[in-house]
Amino acid sequence: MKPQNYAARTAYRPPADWYRRLNALGVLLTSVGLAPRDAVTLEVRGRTSGAARRVPILRTRHRGEDYLVALAGESHWVRNVRAAQGRAVIRRRGARPVLLEELPPTKRPEVIAEYLHAGRRRSGDRAGADQARFYFGLDPAATIEDIGRIADGYPVFRVHYLGADAEPVRARRRPHGLARIEGEITIGRPVEEVFDYVADQTNEPRYNPRMVRADKVTAGPIGTGTRFRSAVRSAGRIAEMVIECTSYDRPRLLATTTTMSQADIAYTLRFDPVEAGTRMRWSGHVRPKGALRLLGPLITWMGVRQEHRIWSSLKRHLEGAPVAGA
Repeated sequence: MKPQNYAARTAYRPPADWYRRLNALGVLLTSVGLAPRDAVTLEVRGRTSGAARRVPILRTRHRGEDYLVALAGESHWVRNVRAAQGRAVIRRRGARPVLLEELPPTKRPEVIAEYLHAGRRRSGDRAGADQARFYFGLDPAATIEDIGRIADGYPVFRVHYLGADAEPVRARRRPHGLARIEGEITIGRPVEEVFDYVADQTNEPRYNPRMVRADKVTAGPIGTGTRFRSAVRSAGRIAEMVIECTSYDRPRLLATTTTMSQADIAYTLRFDPVEAGTRMRWSGHVRPKGALRLLGPLITWMGVRQEHRIWSSLKRHLEGAPVAGA
C-alpha cells in the first residue's frame, strides 16, 4: 500500500477514506504510548462544535524544541488550532497542555527537512524516499531551497509546553550545551501597554542598563519578521546581536530569536491580564557557541539572574511612568 498522498499543490489535501478510518486506532495507540516514540495525539477544541477533536500526529524534534508539521495543508486541525489561538493538548501516556505557535513559511524549511531526516532514521532510506515524494512532492535529495519553494503549503507549529510539569521527558534531555532560562513577573500596567512596550526592542536601553543601543532595521509596523540590531555591554566588551520577531500575537505572545557570535537564543514571552496588571512569563533556550558550550549550567544560573534583573527593571520603569490620559 502506498503512503497517503499529500503532494498536491492545493490549500487542503484531504486524507483518503482508508486513512480516515484508521484515525481512531492511531489516536488510541499514540495516546497510550504504543506507537513510535515520535507519535502523539493532538487534542484541540473544534472551531464550530466546541467538542474536543483528536488526531494522531508525528512530533518533530529540531534544535531542542518540538514541532508539528501539517502534511495536509489547511487541514481541520490546523484551522481548529488557529481558532483556539494555539491552545491545545498533547497526549502520550498522559495529557500535557501546550501553546502552538505557527511559523511563517520562511522558518519552516529546516523543520520539514528534519521531519524527512527523522523518517529515514525511523523507517529506512526507501520509506524516507516515499515520504519525500508522497508527502511533499520532493526528491529524496531535496535541498533546503527546494523545500522552501513548497513550504507555504505545509503549516508548521512550534510546541510550547505549559506548566512546570508539562514538558515531556524527551524534551528534558536537551542537547549538550543547551541552557534553559524561565521565570515570571507581575507588572502593574495593562497587558496591551506592557506587550507593546516590550515588543518594540528600541525601548530596551531605557530599562536594561547593559544594552547600549537598539535599532529597528526593517520597515513597517512591528510584527512577525521584524528585525532589530542591538548591542550590549558584556565583560567590558560590546557584543552585537540581531533580534528577529518570529511570532507576534498581540497582546498574548511574543517570540524572538537572537543571533550573536557568543550564542543563539530562542525566547518566548507570554502576557496574561491579572488583577494586579500583567503577568509576564518568559522562557528561552540559549545555545552557546565555541568554548562557551562547556559552561551550560553556569550560563543557566547567570541567565536566570540576569533576566530577572532586566524584567524587574522594566517593572520599575513602567510602574513609575505617568499613566496615559492622567
